[in-house]
Amino acid sequence: MSLVYPDSDRVYGPSELAAVEQVAARAAAAIENAQLYADSQAANRAKSMKRSLIGVEEHQRWLGHSTNRVSGVPGAVQCEPPPRSCASTRSR
Repeated sequence: MSLVYPDSDRVYGPSELAAVEQVAARAAAAIENAQLYADSQAANRAKSMKRSLIGVEEHQRWLGHSTNRVSGVPGAVQCEPPPRSCASTRSR
């Protein structure tokens, strides 16, 4: 921090220097707190994204996404056709 007065012969006393040091310490603490807050917010976003991705992965696994995917349609699930009954295969 800098103190500037138009009068170049100005000498700062102990009380003024103590006040400036206290303002500087508070400014440093505020900057550090802001950085810590930004870091914690980024970590929270990363955790949230990870939980979301794990949830999507689990959901896709539950749907059988990796084995029954319709070609060219991400996220689509291809259903197996129902088995034919014996009555429908008999010749009449």
